[in-house]
Amino acid sequence: MGAYPGLQAVADRAAYYGMIRQSLLEDLLLERLGQDYTFTVDLDAGEFAFLGEAGQSVTATPTLVASVAPGPRSLLWGWAGHDVPGPEATATRDLGQQYGIDELVAPEVPFAADASHDSDAEVTALAHLAGLAAVEAVRAGVYYTFPAGGGTRGVLHLQGIEVPEPTIAEIVLRFPRVAEEFSRCQDARSAVVGLSEHLGWRLDWDGPHRSGATLHDGAGRTVAFGFDAQGRLSRVDAPSL
Repeated sequence: MGAYPGLQAVADRAAYYGMIRQSLLEDLLLERLGQDYTFTVDLDAGEFAFLGEAGQSVTATPTLVASVAPGPRSLLWGWAGHDVPGPEATATRDLGQQYGIDELVAPEVPFAADASHDSDAEVTALAHLAGLAAVEAVRAGVYYTFPAGGGTRGVLHLQGIEVPEPTIAEIVLRFPRVAEEFSRCQDARSAVVGLSEHLGWRLDWDGPHRSGATLHDGAGRTVAFGFDAQGRLSRVDAPSL
């Protein structure tokens, strides 16, 4: 499963849905703000905004999911740093308590003993796992990771941005664009199940060994997934398009 089996399993469930939505968010920001946008955040005031050079803005309500730091070599969950954390902050902890996932319940998760010696790579990987876990737990919104100084990355859950839900066409179109991010997913079949669950689409498996799967969007369109002998995603196509 990997160095963080519980966290990885939850992140895998949201991986395809969450990363396609991240791609849709990037396109939305590019369209509204242009290429060189920045952001500002005030967690105490509950304010977040992406800012364009011409004064445009896209606002959201932020929740600190986690911070991942190379100094202590650990992930600190956002709920652990607040006396009265909100429901979005505690959603990952609640999920961990429900399913007995220690890495979601512990306030701090140390880097694995066999973690990469490249601190930046380990910090980035853990930040994305935490963001995807938040998407799975909250069942809404998107996540955003950002450099917080000293090699640390913060992970925010953002609500209030009108990111569209992916369509069949978007799933097929965006798969090549997010192929590198998909490599973070260690259980492709679980990620397809999660895509079905988040979108409310019917899922049919091919054969007893689940060598393929088909999602039905309820409007007569389908997208098919194939898996290789190691269970990795090998094919995405939409015969109905």
